[in-house]
Amino acid sequence: MNDKQLKTMQRVLALLPDQDIWESSVLREIELLSQSPESSNFCAELLKFFVHTSFDEAEAEHHWDKIFENYDFYVTELNHDVGLRVAIFDYFVNLNKVVSSPIMVEIHVFKEAEKFAMLDGLTGLFNRRYFDVSLKKELKRALRYDKRLSLLLIDMDDFKTINDTKGHLFGDRVLTRLSEILSSISREEDIPCRFGGEEFVVILPETNASGASTFAERLRSEMRDDEFFKDNRATFSGGISCYPDNGKEVVDLLEAADKALYEAKFAGKDRCIVGNSPRNL
Repeated sequence: MNDKQLKTMQRVLALLPDQDIWESSVLREIELLSQSPESSNFCAELLKFFVHTSFDEAEAEHHWDKIFENYDFYVTELNHDVGLRVAIFDYFVNLNKVVSSPIMVEIHVFKEAEKFAMLDGLTGLFNRRYFDVSLKKELKRALRYDKRLSLLLIDMDDFKTINDTKGHLFGDRVLTRLSEILSSISREEDIPCRFGGEEFVVILPETNASGASTFAERLRSEMRDDEFFKDNRATFSGGISCYPDNGKEVVDLLEAADKALYEAKFAGKDRCIVGNSPRNL
């Protein structure tokens, strides 16, 4: 095994999660490949193990370099560890387009990659498509188990002015910093999403309007204490709706949250209002 092959093996092992290494055939396969008479084609055989497609050694080495670049891009640019298998899938299906069918990779890898496709490219939060799917699912669960469910719809205040005066790159930084704070205060079961443009929405399972208000106030407090937002005086307005108080359908909850958001803007911005309630924060 030459230096290039050794470095590829070490990087693959470093990027695989523990359960892949110790609870599957991956480690055993790597050991067999490294010890076999065909070890001169180690990179090609290792890649074939993941995507079930044959390459010559030089091609495989090139593909591995690009796969690692793809993985590093998502980690550094999106601050999201997508995992080695998803980086491989994304590279071959979306970037290199060598693999034309997801059947050629494990089905759970395809599902994970499909979920990744529902992430917003700028912020790393879930996108509108994922929100639509998740809200329907959470509403069904709330109905079945008689649980509350709240939505928090967020819109950055005066965002057009921010873009016009400080530039779109700065506007992007506003959105990404808000997303970072939003992710940091969300529970594991919460679903923060970028709704579109400067709008965000958070699905809050098993949370009533009071709990959603508390969440919104915590977000506002974190932003007030954040150096970036403190220096640039950026704020947001929010509208809250709750199942079943504001409706039992997706459209009803969205309309109630949107109406409450409009009321918050009209009342002076930098506040959150609960649907069908004059009380604000």
